Amino acid sequence: NEAAEARESELSEELRFAKLARMVHRWRNQSASRSFAAWRQNAREIARQRRAIAKVATRWNRLALAIPFEDWVEHVDAARAKRRESEAAEQTTQAERLVEELAAASARAARLEEDAAELRRRCDVMDGREAEMKRLTDTAMRDAAAARTAAERLEKELTEVRAKLRRSENAQRIDATLGGGDPRRHTMHAPGVGSP
Repeated sequence: NEAAEARESELSEELRFAKLARMVHRWRNQSASRSFAAWRQNAREIARQRRAIAKVATRWNRLALAIPFEDWVEHVDAARAKRRESEAAEQTTQAERLVEELAAASARAARLEEDAAELRRRCDVMDGREAEMKRLTDTAMRDAAAARTAAERLEKELTEVRAKLRRSENAQRIDATLGGGDPRRHTMHAPGVGSP
């Protein structure tokens, strides 16, 4: 127990001595400490100024690079805008051409429909004419048959009349020869036949 107390007192004595030594050291180096603090402050200020100058220089460099970059960006934007305008103009031209082709196709379709209607009308007319021609042909054939029949009948009648006339003339000649009379006096007129 006494040894522990002695050891504790020694340690506390050493601690006090160390504190005193630090204080003495601090007092001795106080001027050096002030100089070091001033140097450290100056070094920090110089470093800050260097960083600020570096930022300004970087900004200037960026500005120097930014002007050509902005020019390039403007050039690219202008080229894109021109390309978009060209594409829009081409699309407009294509659309106008398609509209014209559609109008032409519609006109052709309308003409074809008119032609088809005209053909249908002509076919109807031709069908009507064909029916009329068939009717007229049938009528003409009937009339021709009737005319043939009438012609045959008239031919037969004419043949009969001629035969009667020959008989009559022969009879007159015979009478004239036998009776010495005027043959014209006894001339017979066939019905429906004029005098010779």
